[in-house]
Amino acid sequence: MDAQPKLLDRVREKIRAKHYSLRTEHAYLAWIRRFILFNDKKHPAEMSAPEVERFLTHLAIEGRVAAATQNQALAAILFLYRDVLEVELPWIENVVRARMPVRMPVVLPRADVQRLLDHLEGELHLVAQLLYGSGLRLMEALRLRLKDIDFEYSQIVVRDGKNAKDRVTILPDALVPKYPNAPTDFGWQYVFPAARPTKDPRTGLTHRHRLHETSVQRAVRHPLGAPASRNPSARTRCATASPRICSSAATTSAPCKSSWVTRTSARRRSTRT
Repeated sequence: MDAQPKLLDRVREKIRAKHYSLRTEHAYLAWIRRFILFNDKKHPAEMSAPEVERFLTHLAIEGRVAAATQNQALAAILFLYRDVLEVELPWIENVVRARMPVRMPVVLPRADVQRLLDHLEGELHLVAQLLYGSGLRLMEALRLRLKDIDFEYSQIVVRDGKNAKDRVTILPDALVPKYPNAPTDFGWQYVFPAARPTKDPRTGLTHRHRLHETSVQRAVRHPLGAPASRNPSARTRCATASPRICSSAATTSAPCKSSWVTRTSARRRSTRT
């Protein structure tokens, strides 16, 4: 479709003009592509509310997406029509809404948190300590710069956090010795820089970027093995079955398997011998 690249370029330019994050840019472009492909590559200017309703209903029924995912797709399409095409869609009401999942919150006991932290090393260990001790979100921790750490008052200034707001949170005393020379370093440097320089797709400039969030997510997920159970009693039974970190599904009656960390350590010992 000849007009599609030009349309997506317009969407990209509008997103950057409004200073949306790069993650939002990628998500919106992906949803707009899916919306166009779902409607046989028909140009959005030739479509209206019925096509939008069919697409959102398809996501809920055939796609079985979560409510948050369906809402993100709707936000992307509304942005396309309102801000790029400058068209006001009629009220969208004939949409099958995705179900909101009902889940019990999972809070790890302090002993489990300590056991998790003990299996992390280096900067990943420090990131996890900040998340737990300061209440930072993952992206807030990874975007943290040295100038926003106040050692005198033991606090951290979170810049441009959720809803584009700044806030102040605590800096745990236990983490202060981790960066003894931080006050004299370059304030604009990331606390957790990436190993290699990266190229910003928006500016084309190459610079030292922050540590990518997937590194932390993988490091935290692997020691724990399977996702935490939402049934506290099941998690307790599973946790007491072995002194090692459980990696079996807590909702089953199967005995705990060796954890990822235990297997990795065993492989390392066998390699050394």
